[in-house]
Amino acid sequence: RTAKDAEIATYKAANRDLLTEFEQATLKFETEVQSVKRELEALASQRSALQLDKEAAHAEIAQLQATIAQQAERLGDLMQQVASGESASVRLEELERCNALHQEELRRLERIADDALAAKTQLGRDLEHAEVAKTSQLHEQAQTASLTLAQVVADHDQAQVISNETIDRLTTANRELTQQGETLRVEVTKLNAERTSLLERMEELSKQVEAMTLELASVVDEHKVKLNESYQSLQVDMAKLEQSHGEEREVLRKQVEDLQDQVINANIELLQKQEKIAGLVVEIEASQAAVANLADIPALEDRLANMATLNNELQASADKHAEVVATLEDIVANLKGDVSTLKAQLEAQTVSHQNKVGQVQELQNAHSALELAIQTIQSKNEMLQESLQSTNAHCATVEAKVGALLESLAEKDGQIVQLQEELQTAELTNAQTQAGLDDAVAERTKALADEAKRMGLVNEELRVGVDESNAMWREKVDSIVASRDAEVAALAGQIQALELKIQNMEERNSNGGATSPDEVRSLNAQLGTLQNELDAQLEEKEALYDKIDELEKAALCNVQNQHDHVRMLQRQWDMEKATLTDRLGVQRDRINKLELVKMTKGHLEVFEKLKLNIKKKTDEVAALQQQLQASRNDDGVRQASKGGGRKVGTSVECTQVHDSNTYVIWGQAEVKLKLHTTQNEFQIKASEVASLQNAIVQYEGHIDTLENQIRVHGTSSTEIDDLRRHVADLERLVQSQSQQLRGHQDNIQSLTQLRDELAQQVAELQQLVRDKDVQLKRCEDDAASKQQEWQVAKEDLHEKFHADLRYLEKENLELHLELKQTKRLMSSTGKGIASPPLPRATSRTSLSEIEQPKYESPQLPSPSSLTKSLLGPLKALAVDDNDKENTPA
Repeated sequence: RTAKDAEIATYKAANRDLLTEFEQATLKFETEVQSVKRELEALASQRSALQLDKEAAHAEIAQLQATIAQQAERLGDLMQQVASGESASVRLEELERCNALHQEELRRLERIADDALAAKTQLGRDLEHAEVAKTSQLHEQAQTASLTLAQVVADHDQAQVISNETIDRLTTANRELTQQGETLRVEVTKLNAERTSLLERMEELSKQVEAMTLELASVVDEHKVKLNESYQSLQVDMAKLEQSHGEEREVLRKQVEDLQDQVINANIELLQKQEKIAGLVVEIEASQAAVANLADIPALEDRLANMATLNNELQASADKHAEVVATLEDIVANLKGDVSTLKAQLEAQTVSHQNKVGQVQELQNAHSALELAIQTIQSKNEMLQESLQSTNAHCATVEAKVGALLESLAEKDGQIVQLQEELQTAELTNAQTQAGLDDAVAERTKALADEAKRMGLVNEELRVGVDESNAMWREKVDSIVASRDAEVAALAGQIQALELKIQNMEERNSNGGATSPDEVRSLNAQLGTLQNELDAQLEEKEALYDKIDELEKAALCNVQNQHDHVRMLQRQWDMEKATLTDRLGVQRDRINKLELVKMTKGHLEVFEKLKLNIKKKTDEVAALQQQLQASRNDDGVRQASKGGGRKVGTSVECTQVHDSNTYVIWGQAEVKLKLHTTQNEFQIKASEVASLQNAIVQYEGHIDTLENQIRVHGTSSTEIDDLRRHVADLERLVQSQSQQLRGHQDNIQSLTQLRDELAQQVAELQQLVRDKDVQLKRCEDDAASKQQEWQVAKEDLHEKFHADLRYLEKENLELHLELKQTKRLMSSTGKGIASPPLPRATSRTSLSEIEQPKYESPQLPSPSSLTKSLLGPLKALAVDDNDKENTPA
């Protein structure tokens, strides 16, 4: 037992070391994953900030383009009016209007350049102030139009300088954004490489776990086959030994009957000889009466000689009988030696069988421990897969955000909606995981409660079995004590009879007068033999009482062992309960940690920034949605949401398959526990069989002692009949014990059949587990294929988006080219018109000095610096658009 306990302790220590190493590895992996997640969140925050800056820059560019286009249209109208030759007053009014509009636009440009990210209320106030200033300036500029025209040109030059600076700043910002986008792409590629390496590592770990499980299953199957073969061989050997033991018992019984017959014949002969001795004693007494007659002396001597010869013959016959008895005793001793050797062989085989059963139990315990370790590894593997899926989802969002850096203001609403949907899906997944964890904890607690109830029932059954075994042992002890009391009473009766015989002989001696010295010697010898017999009977009685004490001690030891076994089972149950509670505590701490990690400071900051940006940009988005809506963005968002729904559906299917797999594993554990209980019952029955065999051995020894008593005390037929009856009772008891032994063997066979059935159930459950694993793999493959399809669809959407973006940029370039052509046409229309003298023209430049001839005669004036300032930014914007078209999306 100590060796088994040491082996069990070593197995438990090895399992604990493995579990600690695995938990350390999982903690390291989780820390790495958390660090990667934090880096990705930091990158996402940086990317969102850059995206906001880029969107603001695009808004400024669009506003500048709109103002420049309006100015160009107004200048074209002015050129047409100048070319049409209207009156000076009309032209003056138009110039004043143009000047007022120019001043308003310049102020607006300054406000946009200074306050690009101001709120809508401030813009409204600025517009109101601008309208007030506009009304006042219209009255003032109607009077001072001629004086402010030169200032318009100077202000326009300043505005051109400012616009050029803003364009340069936007181009530098765009370059920085492209560089940052490239660095983010590099980081995303690195993260993808790390993710692939982690996936490969997870696949290797899963393959190793599968290989370990297959090897363990093969080893367990081989051990089971070997143990079944050895058990069958032991059953065959037991049957053979029982058959041979029965045959030998029959032979011994026949030999005992023959010996009893021989003892009876010897007793008859002894009675006859005693009768002859009594006749001789009568003759001696008669001769003693006639001693005085000296004439009869020779006749008496002849008679004495005849009596001596008869005595010698009787002594010779007694010696022959003694030799025959010695030979018979040698035969019985040889038979007893054979029986003892057979019993030793049987005990050795039973001990080897018990050792093999113990080895089977140890292997099953090791198998159960390894299965528990495999289950923990699988659960942790699933947790790692879930974390990898979350990292994949996070990487996908990061890629989406990287792609969204080059989108326009129209896609901003779609991104906000997508972020809201992602938040909702994250909350739903968090709620689902929390509900799943709560369900798992509830199921685990329910299973623990059921197991506690079942263990309580098992303890009650063990107590009932202990009480039954105690009652059985008490009955056996009472029966043995009763039999011993009956034997003692019989011996007391024999002693009383012998005492009566002694009294009769003493009375006869007193009445008969003087006896011969030979008779005195014979009587003394008989008295000595009787005293020796009494001493021997007293010693046997003491030996019987010692045996009764030994049986009582053995019964007490058996009861103590059963109580120790029950205590050991209770201790094991307490240890398992403590370990399960510790695991539940660890799982709950891990759940709390995960919930805390989900709501980190970075997430909160990102959500606060998003809320502030949403509050700031809601008004702008409401204004821009009327102008910039595209059906392609809505279709893309719908396709992305469909892909996310498919992915959530596949994850739900995987969780359902995993739950069914865990239910099957729990059923397998329950069946294994039933098998363990049946094996314990089998051990108890085997111990009972061994105790019955020991009782049979004791009864056979008692039979031998009784046979010795028959040989020693074979004096009367009444004693022989009593001994025969006692032997018959003992044989009946032996037969009843043998019947009980057969019943125990039948119970053992039924238990073996039950064990085989439970083994078949375990095999069926293992096959069901394999089928569930195959189904789980199929679901994972389907999920991977759907994820690939979603990735392909996402790439197609990206390609379509980039194609549409290029198409829009091309249209923008065509519009810019058309604008240039219209401006050229406008400049060409005002070539041949002479400029009339303007009032107060001495202090400023005329329109003829502003324009430059391109297609007409050299007498016409050249275009002004205003058109150059207008065409310069347009060229710069065209170049910038060409750069955008050449840069990758």
